[in-house]
Amino acid sequence: MKNKLIGIAVYKIEDWKRLLEISEDTHNLEKTWSEWNENIHKLEDKLTNEGIKFKEILIDLNELQNYCNRQKLRINSESRAQFVLEKIKKSKLL
Repeated sequence: MKNKLIGIAVYKIEDWKRLLEISEDTHNLEKTWSEWNENIHKLEDKLTNEGIKFKEILIDLNELQNYCNRQKLRINSESRAQFVLEKIKKSKLL
C-alpha cells in the first residue's frame, strides 16, 4: 500500500451545504464542513504517520454532478471516490 497514492476529496466551505443537498448518502457525511474538515485532517495525519502518500483533490460540484449524470451514477461515497480516482488518473499522478 505504501507505493499507492490515495486521492482525498476536499470541498470548499461554501460548497458544503450544496454537497449535502445533491448527495444521497447524507447520513454518512458530517453535518458541517468544519466537522468534516477536522476529520479529514485526522485522516491525513494518520496516512502521513503510516507513510501512505495522498493527494487532495478539490471537488467542483458542477463537475461532479456532470460526471455522475454522464455515468448514470447516484451521488454518493462510491461515485465521489470514483470521480476522485478519475481526476487522479487524468492528472497522471498514478
